[in-house]
Amino acid sequence: MKRMTKARENLMNNVFQKADELGLSINKLALVLGVSPAFLSKMKNHKVNYSSKTELKLSKFLKYGTTDIKEIVEDKRPKGINEIKRQSFQKGYNRAINDVIKKFEEMKVDL
Repeated sequence: MKRMTKARENLMNNVFQKADELGLSINKLALVLGVSPAFLSKMKNHKVNYSSKTELKLSKFLKYGTTDIKEIVEDKRPKGINEIKRQSFQKGYNRAINDVIKKFEEMKVDL
């Protein structure tokens, strides 16, 4: 593995310091950043280098306020089973309607 640059190391350390100050667990921080907790833990222990896409996520996190983080966590929190069923049904229903419309358009004949 390539050694992490000092700038990237400092960025990562600043992110974990801010997370500690806000009382965020590894799981919540991973949720906010959009990475897996396992990957985040490996980053913290310097066992993996990260991409420029992840670097951008880390930089954005440092600009977030407490309210922003709470909103992100709330938005990404797993929904209840009824909400998951409703969303799945809605997606399936929409696909079925689109398929029917497509078939109808294919059958349309000029009169």
